[in-house]
Amino acid sequence: MKKPLQFLGSVQLAIALIIGLALTLTVATFYESLHGTAAVQYLFYKTWWFGLLLLLIGISVTFAALKKYPWKVHQTGFVITHLGIIILIIGSFLTFWWGIDANLPLYNGEEKNYIFTHEETIEMSQPLQNRKYTKTLELGPYPKLETIPLLSDKKISIAIDQYLPFAREVNHVVPSKTSKKEAIQINLASSFFNVDEWILMNEEGLQKIDLGPAKIIFKKIKNEKDLQKFLNPQKQKKEGVIGKIRIHTKDQEWVLDIHKKDIGKTFGLHNSHLTLTLLEYLPHALVENNKLVNKSDKALNPALRTLISGKEGSEEHMSFSLFPEFPSLHQKTSIYGARLLLESEDYTDNSKSLFIGITEYNQLYYQVVSSKGIHSGKVELGKKYKTHWMNAEFSVQEFLPQAKQWTQFHAIEVQDPNNPKAPSAVRLRLLCHSCESRNPETEYVWLAFSETKNINFQGEPLILAYHPKTLALPFNIHLEKFEMGTDPGTNNPASYQSRVILKDDSQELTRKFLISMNEPLTYGGYTFYQSSYQTDENGTPTGSVLSVGYDPGRSVKYAGSIIMVLGILLMFFFKNAYVNAYKELMRRKELKIQKQKGVSHAILS
Repeated sequence: MKKPLQFLGSVQLAIALIIGLALTLTVATFYESLHGTAAVQYLFYKTWWFGLLLLLIGISVTFAALKKYPWKVHQTGFVITHLGIIILIIGSFLTFWWGIDANLPLYNGEEKNYIFTHEETIEMSQPLQNRKYTKTLELGPYPKLETIPLLSDKKISIAIDQYLPFAREVNHVVPSKTSKKEAIQINLASSFFNVDEWILMNEEGLQKIDLGPAKIIFKKIKNEKDLQKFLNPQKQKKEGVIGKIRIHTKDQEWVLDIHKKDIGKTFGLHNSHLTLTLLEYLPHALVENNKLVNKSDKALNPALRTLISGKEGSEEHMSFSLFPEFPSLHQKTSIYGARLLLESEDYTDNSKSLFIGITEYNQLYYQVVSSKGIHSGKVELGKKYKTHWMNAEFSVQEFLPQAKQWTQFHAIEVQDPNNPKAPSAVRLRLLCHSCESRNPETEYVWLAFSETKNINFQGEPLILAYHPKTLALPFNIHLEKFEMGTDPGTNNPASYQSRVILKDDSQELTRKFLISMNEPLTYGGYTFYQSSYQTDENGTPTGSVLSVGYDPGRSVKYAGSIIMVLGILLMFFFKNAYVNAYKELMRRKELKIQKQKGVSHAILS
């Protein structure tokens, strides 16, 4: 028992462990510079063997100190230095097991009492069975093409079969027997370009894309009257007519013909308690100084501001004829689940536009808008038609009466792993065990990081989410305003700061703080650093991103470092004592040798 204890406290073991730690840190530093922080954490600092290495160093230091017990006065620095190392290692373990590295994104005016860690989770919900499962992933920043089980019961099983840490999204349009959406493949070609693009109809029946050379609009033609308007728009256009407004709620739909003289009037919606007020018509809507204004009476970008009123209150909506994909102001939070779509007949744009219309009988028609007027007709698949701009021709290569969008992801390499600007993605494999067919049905679903999908698998609704792991805060953080300073004469960011309000109900505390790049906020063991910011589509800052650190071992590590430095200073202070003790030890050994020689000489004589 004595020899193993002596070995644990031996200088040889201590030197070997220190060399091992130094080599590990050297390799890890170079590896981090090449592959990023996440990679080095996954392969080095958060592994069991690195924790074991630190533990062995702590054990070696402890036994090295105990070997010299009882300690002499001149060994005070030696003992304190070893104590500091032990405390430092204990603090490192506290950080390793209970430390938190997270972030807190906030929009101006937003308040949260939770943070997002760098851990990734898959959440699976079965609403009909009122069940929810959460799985924390530990996959690291490396692609994996192996099966990772997530959920399995009598009916279905869900597993990850592909994981891509850095991925690029690729969308395909494919046939689908269950879809109610149509799709066309358009080819637009000239001597300068050749573009192929799939267009999938949306729920509103009007899909618009911009191919660069021209705008392509794929729309539904409801009836024969609308078809005649589509083929002969100039003949059908009437003075003072705006068009139609379609109102969709959770369970009803209304279509109203509207004229310019109707602006300011209120209309009741048939068989409901709702009313619609036409507040303002903007034929040429533009945003100036963050405000929507009307630039002219020419209908270049028709927009309609309306008010829906009912028993539960009133809400304002803004609908754009050319941009039906833009949500109205309150669409996402509408108390009536309302969506409004403006179909303008007042549109007078003579720019390069191509309309492809589809009737209820799946017949395709085209309408080309150019400076030479409007040309229209019936579409035959594969046939080329002139656009009258840039010597370009178009053709509809393929038509799918029932189609859906299929999203895939491909692995990519990134220049900066610490700022990849590319999401991670997982492919889930859903397997049905209770299906009637002999072979179990399988379906694959791709999820990008921070994405949630609602799907129906074999008659059962499922909610699948791939999100960062959240942790609750014991207090609330409210962002009053994010402020960004710029370099003089440029738009280059020079400084960030966030004005926040901290609310702690348990302490009855409400206090304002300013978090800047050099002034973090520390409260309740959490430290909030100014990290980055959020922007809108125009690049205007709309919120802040705070880095959050929680390190329960920080004070212990600081204490250990201070104690270790104090011990080293004391070792220098007792340096002469060490030298004298060594000389005394050597003198005693010499006397012992001489004494032994004298005894031996006496025996021989």
